[in-house]
Amino acid sequence: MSTATFFRAFGATTATIASMLTWLIVIAVFGLLGLAGYYRGAVRAGVSFVGLVLAAFLALPLAPTLRPLVPKLGLTNQLWWFVLPPVAVFILIVLIFAIIGLPVHHKVALYYKYNTDDHTRIRWERLNQRLGVCIGMLEATIYCLMLGLVFYVAGYPAVQTTGDESPAWQRLIASVRKEIQASGLDKSLASLDPMKENYYLASDLIGLLYQNPVLLERLLNYPAFLALGERDDIKDLVNDVEFLNAWQTKAPILNLINHPKVQNLINNAEVANEVSQVDLKDLIQYLSTGRSARYDEEKILGRWILDVSATFTLARKENPDMSAQEMAKLKTLVGVFLAKTTLMATPDNKFRVKVELTEQANRMIETAKAAAAAAAAAAQAAAGETPQPPMGMDPRIAERYFGRGRGARGAQPEEQPRPAAVPTDLPGIPQFSLAGEGTWERDGSRYKLSLTDAKNQSHSGTCTADEDRLVAKLERIAPNLQTLVFVR
Repeated sequence: MSTATFFRAFGATTATIASMLTWLIVIAVFGLLGLAGYYRGAVRAGVSFVGLVLAAFLALPLAPTLRPLVPKLGLTNQLWWFVLPPVAVFILIVLIFAIIGLPVHHKVALYYKYNTDDHTRIRWERLNQRLGVCIGMLEATIYCLMLGLVFYVAGYPAVQTTGDESPAWQRLIASVRKEIQASGLDKSLASLDPMKENYYLASDLIGLLYQNPVLLERLLNYPAFLALGERDDIKDLVNDVEFLNAWQTKAPILNLINHPKVQNLINNAEVANEVSQVDLKDLIQYLSTGRSARYDEEKILGRWILDVSATFTLARKENPDMSAQEMAKLKTLVGVFLAKTTLMATPDNKFRVKVELTEQANRMIETAKAAAAAAAAAAQAAAGETPQPPMGMDPRIAERYFGRGRGARGAQPEEQPRPAAVPTDLPGIPQFSLAGEGTWERDGSRYKLSLTDAKNQSHSGTCTADEDRLVAKLERIAPNLQTLVFVR
C-alpha cells in the first residue's frame, strides 16, 4: 500500500498531513540540536551559534558573488541562480565556524585537564554539556524560524498555483504555508521576510494568470506589452495549441514554466529587460479590471481595428460630389483592401499601421497580374518579338503567358526584390499609401501623427481617441480617403 493510499484510507487530508508534519519537524529539530549541543558542549555550540547568526544575515548579501558560478555548473534554469547562491553561502559560513569551534574547544578542554583539579574539571564538563543543550535550543529556534521563512516565502506562490495534478512536494509546501497562516506564525515571519514587494506582486500575477487563462488576450493588450506581442517567438507561444491546452486544464505550473518556448522567453535578455520595467501593481489592476491608472489617460494607446462601415460612411460625407465610379472604387478600397487594417500605438510615442490583404484582394491582384501579363505577351507577339516576362513577375504567371519562368530567353537572372503587397499600375487595383510606422504626440485633446509608409513617403495628420473609437486624418492615403475610423 502506498503512502497516499494509506492516508486516504484513514481520511487524512493534505492539510492534516502538513499540520502534523510541521510540528513533527519542529520537535525533531529541537530534539536533534539539543542532543547535538549536549555532546558538542557550550564552547563548540557557542562558536557554531555565532556562525549560524552570521550566516543568516550574510547569506543574501553575499549571494551575488557566487551567482556567476551557477551557469558554469550546467544549471540553466534561472530559479537556481536565486536559490543556490544564498544556500551555498549559508552552508559555507556554518561549516567554517563549526571547524573553528574544534580548536577553541580543544584549548579550553586542555586548560581544565592540565591546569585544574579533577573536581573543577568535572564541574566544568557538566556545565559545558548543560549550556550546550541551551545553545542547541537557541540554534533550533533559529533553524525553525529560517525553515518557516522558507515555507512562508516559497509557499506564497505555491498556494496560488497548486492544483490536483501538482507534484506532492508542491502541494506540501502550499499546505504548510496555509498552516503557518492559520496558526498566526505568519505575522512573526513577516517581520523577518527579506523578499521585496515585487516578489509578491509577481507571485500574484502568476497566480492570476494561471487560474484565469482567458486573461491572455488582455495581457497582450496591456500597453507596455504591445510591442512584445508582435515578436515572432511570443506569437508562436500564444498560438501553440498544446501549451494553451495544458494551461487551460491547469497542468502543473512547473510544466508550463519548463516548456521550451517559455524557457526561450525567460532566457531572452531583451524580453526580460522589457518585463522588468513593468509596473506590476498597474498590470495586476489592468488584468483584474481592464483599467490602467498609468495608461488610461492616453486614449490612443492600444490595438485598433479599422471600422470599415464607419470609414466608408465618413468618406462619403467628406466627399459628397463623388461619382458612382469613384464611390465604387472607394468601396473596393475600404471594404476589400483595407478591411483588415490595424493600428497599434505604444507608450514610447510610436505607432504602426499594418495592412493585411484579404483573400478577395489577393485574388483581384492575381487576376490583374494575369491580365497585364496576357496583354504584354500579346503586344510583344504582335510586334514580332519573342515574348519576355517583365522582371520580378511571378514565375507561375510568367510560365503561363510567356512559356518560361523568371528571366529572359531561358536565362535565370538573380532573384529580384519581392514586389510590394499592392503592385502599382494594375488595372482595377486601387492604389493607396498607408502601411508603415510613425510617431504620435499629445496636443491638447488631439494627437499629432507623423507616418512613414512602406514607400518611404511621409504623411502627417491628427487623430482623436476615446475609450472605444479612434478617428485618424492622414494626408495622401488615397483619392477621396483622408479619414480612417478605428475601434478596439
